Amino acid sequence: MARALNLVLVLMTGAVLLLTPGDAAAQSVPGLGSDGEVGAVVSLRPTGSQVVDQFMPMLGLGMALRLSPSLEVGGEGFLGLRRVNVSPRGAAEQSELALGYGGLILRYGPERESGLDGWRAGLLVGAGTARVRSRLANAELDVDNFFVLEPSLEYRRGLRSNLGVVAGAGYRTTLGADPLPGVDSEDIRGPTLHLGLNFVRDP
Repeated sequence: MARALNLVLVLMTGAVLLLTPGDAAAQSVPGLGSDGEVGAVVSLRPTGSQVVDQFMPMLGLGMALRLSPSLEVGGEGFLGLRRVNVSPRGAAEQSELALGYGGLILRYGPERESGLDGWRAGLLVGAGTARVRSRLANAELDVDNFFVLEPSLEYRRGLRSNLGVVAGAGYRTTLGADPLPGVDSEDIRGPTLHLGLNFVRDP
């Protein structure tokens, strides 16, 4: 819970910078943009992902700096909104898998004055945690940490001055994952689809 609150505070801070007029925001961040400013993107991404051949709804939150009209660098995290059943059919034990991951995100696209429109290719490099829990015993059975690489492609469309919608797809690849009860290391890999909102302040 404490980590979630910290993430919310970071994103709220980013949103304040995002909606601050350009001159004031320029005093808060290094002048790396082409006009001596750095832009920002705060994103909220409801996401669907395949996990253990099942659908897992997830919520993604992210914040990135727009270092140029083409390049964005920041952080992004995804948390599963429900657990998926990993018990063999007919088994007495009822086990569930929870998943979360996040890391550094790099996005690049055709140079545009606005970060609200156009295509962006991205790559998330980070780590995640998978937990298997017994529903009957109400106890954690095992936990594993792993590295994540997730390439993605998305399209953005502006709605108003600082707000836009985004839709995209990616594929989560895991490295260094160990098997868990009822879960192979390949089971936590899979495609992702997202449809969400971007709050953008351009450089």
